[in-house]
Amino acid sequence: MPTNYIGIGLIPTETGIYYEPPEEYNYARVVMSSAHWSWAVGGQVTNILGIVFPQAQGGDWGIITNWYIFDSGTYGAGNLLLYGGLDPEWDVHENDIPQFNAGEIGITLS
Repeated sequence: MPTNYIGIGLIPTETGIYYEPPEEYNYARVVMSSAHWSWAVGGQVTNILGIVFPQAQGGDWGIITNWYIFDSGTYGAGNLLLYGGLDPEWDVHENDIPQFNAGEIGITLS
């Protein structure tokens, strides 16, 4: 998998509009390279490294329902390539540091 960027937010709309937490609260997408992903096994890849987002500062990020994969690290830019749901949802407050542990994101290829 080429270098991409993971973000978090609310479920995208049917027209592909997505909602990320406010950038002014220190939210940023996190770079991911091929080293972050396993080889496909049974049509599925998983993150083999943890993914840590910046600490929420200046305010709450709110309820987070989804992760996103983008082709750009720039806030509000690029193409939304993939997304998936969080179970349970996250409620990110000021000073929280959202993160995925290794193996928490699974993508099924078909």
